[in-house]
Amino acid sequence: MHEEDETAHVRPTDEEMDVTMATLDSDSELTGEVIGHYCLTREIGRGGQGVVYAAEDQKLKRQVAIKILSRAAAMSPNARRRFFREATAAAGLDHVGICSIVEVGEHEGIPFIVMPFIVGRDLREVIKLSGFTGDHSELTSFSSATQDDCEVSDSPSSTPGITLGHDTIRSICVIFEKIAMAIHHAHERGLVHRDIKPSNVIVSDDGEPVLLDFGLVLDQEAGEEALSEDGTLVGTPAYMSPEQLLGRRDRLDRRTDIWSQGVSLFECLCLKRPFVAPTRQALFRFIADGEAPQARSINRSIPRDLSVIIGVAMEKDPDRRYGTALALAEDIRRFLKRETILARPAGVVLRCTRWMQRNRAAAVATLLVFVVLLGALVVVNRARKRAESSELVAVYRLDEARVARTRAEQAEVDLKAALVRLESLLERAEDARENAEDEKNLAMAVSDFLNHDILS
Repeated sequence: MHEEDETAHVRPTDEEMDVTMATLDSDSELTGEVIGHYCLTREIGRGGQGVVYAAEDQKLKRQVAIKILSRAAAMSPNARRRFFREATAAAGLDHVGICSIVEVGEHEGIPFIVMPFIVGRDLREVIKLSGFTGDHSELTSFSSATQDDCEVSDSPSSTPGITLGHDTIRSICVIFEKIAMAIHHAHERGLVHRDIKPSNVIVSDDGEPVLLDFGLVLDQEAGEEALSEDGTLVGTPAYMSPEQLLGRRDRLDRRTDIWSQGVSLFECLCLKRPFVAPTRQALFRFIADGEAPQARSINRSIPRDLSVIIGVAMEKDPDRRYGTALALAEDIRRFLKRETILARPAGVVLRCTRWMQRNRAAAVATLLVFVVLLGALVVVNRARKRAESSELVAVYRLDEARVARTRAEQAEVDLKAALVRLESLLERAEDARENAEDEKNLAMAVSDFLNHDILS
């Protein structure tokens, strides 16, 4: 084992929101001390609740890792309970991708957990050493993050020019497929991890990922609460699902781990977290109400199907996420084998609904404008219809007038024709009268002639 290049698989739980944020500076350096039959050789990690040492098992002559609860944290019953719960939870799991437990005990009142020492690097370090092209400053920020794991930033800036190689993307997906299978193993036994993140995954030298730190595990079968005893949220905010941040015990189940896997996969492929904000409260609001960018919009080398897988894993509504870690693993496997994935991106209606949920003030203003425009459209439409109706009535009446005028003109023509016929009849009658008068006069003349002859 190389002192500088190799790192044990164990890191302490990074809990910003834990019941006790104990500092370890007051704990004396234990290197060289003997705890039971374990000789502590060097410190390999520390956090808010404990310190992890590499140690020599003097009985079996092997190297192990020992996680020791800090003296300050050991004074908290809740911290002690959580520490032993981590050991109990991990001890009940038997999977190659989950860190096993060698022994649990106490030394001078301080609890400790003994685990195998696996030579490797945490997932962040693995990504740091992966082949890629792009802005190295962004990668440095990614790989050297502090154990706070609740980074904030002045702005959610993108990572321009990042390009992961095809083989690197596939290697990351293989790791996350195995992680998902390990998480599914825990889920099937009623355990929800609640603190999945790259720093809690160690990749051994033979490329096998190992999931660590079950200190925040939620035992659904035991009916444990989502909050600590004093009502404080537990977990790493940057990776917590919306329902976990909101303390929704009724919605907190295996799907919250799927969200954290999606965030972690996004981070490993884009070299930045999907949710970044200037303050912790702003980060909470962003996760609860904001919408993360599409992974492909940050890193164009990410295939569309893989971007869809990440998006479905990070759905705000748990019902729209993968139902199980196994389903997530299966879709990653389909992507790796170039088969059709089962996940589908959100449609237009859902995206519009999300936009309205994220931008309520703008949505209300837009709705009001829409209502006003709709009302104006209705009024204008009614006025137009009334105008059209009036126009139709006017046209109808004009047509009636035209018909009446035509009829009048025809009547006038008919009247003139009748007058002409009447004048003709009158002329004929006058001629007949004159003829009758002539005939009468002739008859009278004939009569007078005849009477004159008779008398003579």
